[in-house]
Amino acid sequence: MRTCFISIIVFMATCFVKAQSKSEALTTDTLAWFGLDFSKARFIDEQAFKSGKSIKEIHFAEWNRTILAEPEKFELSKFFKANYIKTELGEIYRRHALVDPNNIILDLHEMDYSFNEDRVKNVIA
Repeated sequence: MRTCFISIIVFMATCFVKAQSKSEALTTDTLAWFGLDFSKARFIDEQAFKSGKSIKEIHFAEWNRTILAEPEKFELSKFFKANYIKTELGEIYRRHALVDPNNIILDLHEMDYSFNEDRVKNVIA
């Protein structure tokens, strides 16, 4: 679970960097942290994930708060070489509020769900 969470963090961080021009991302000393967007995430295995409602209402926010509450583990300023990190989680919370908790947990046999490049572009647009 922790490996999956860290993978999601790295993936989402990469997406946010690509949302800027390369020169801006490399020369700025200020970073806007927009959070981790789980609005399109699906969790596989109904045995491991018991409640879509708790994932949506508790875990989405907690996973975002963890990044900010444990800066020694998630060194955003060091990774992005930024002196100042501005936190803007409003859009992420708005997106998470729209998630249907009944559709975020898939059983092991629902492997037709995919997350292709076009879907990624749509999420970060």
